[in-house]
Amino acid sequence: MIPPEWMSDIKGVWFDLDGTLFDHRAAADQALAKVHEIDPAVRIVPFARWRDAFHRRNAECWDAATEGRMDQETIRSERFRMTLRDVGIMSPELANRCNSLYLGIYPWQPTPVPGAVDAVEAARSAGIKVGVLTNGFAQIQRRKLSAIGFEDIDVVVSEDVGVMKPDTGIFDVAAEQMALSPQSLLMVGNRYDSDVIGGNAAGWRTVWLNDPAMDIPDDSAANLVLSNPDDLPKLFAVGQA
Repeated sequence: MIPPEWMSDIKGVWFDLDGTLFDHRAAADQALAKVHEIDPAVRIVPFARWRDAFHRRNAECWDAATEGRMDQETIRSERFRMTLRDVGIMSPELANRCNSLYLGIYPWQPTPVPGAVDAVEAARSAGIKVGVLTNGFAQIQRRKLSAIGFEDIDVVVSEDVGVMKPDTGIFDVAAEQMALSPQSLLMVGNRYDSDVIGGNAAGWRTVWLNDPAMDIPDDSAANLVLSNPDDLPKLFAVGQA
């Protein structure tokens, strides 16, 4: 892959975390399997049914939060309550217990997305400032970064800022933290609705890590679309010329 010409203007890059650097699905599956194994009240449900219900409800909750229809604290209480309801269990106490168990396991899984470590190192080697801009719970997101070896990276988390991507406010905070103009910043992420739309609205360049199984909309606003995360390190080769 040949980097686009505009990459020579980039002085700072902010990576999304979940699905971009940290393999959320792999880590979540490992945590869900452990919760299923530990708790006999959950173990009566077939694991695949339990896992799939959680992923569906968790995604719905975070989509609602991104759209401003749910706050992050509500996600903690609702996602497992809805998951358990879907598998025929009505117990707020069990939902709280599952959430506590899950959060004690999930963020510690060493599950980087393929190419993620190389991409961060390639950007650093090119002299580009690097940070992570993420929606989520601050403590949990920092644990994930530690689990994949990035505990020393600059990070801006929605819970700390008070607004979530795609709100331009969180992008402005990140730009101020790097002391760089919007025109010299790049957002790299796998969520079109938060990473691309938000980054573009803030005046940044954007790279969309698109799932190859998903169609790219004709009106895509991303400056660049990559379907293979292994191509991401090549994006920063221009800085080494």
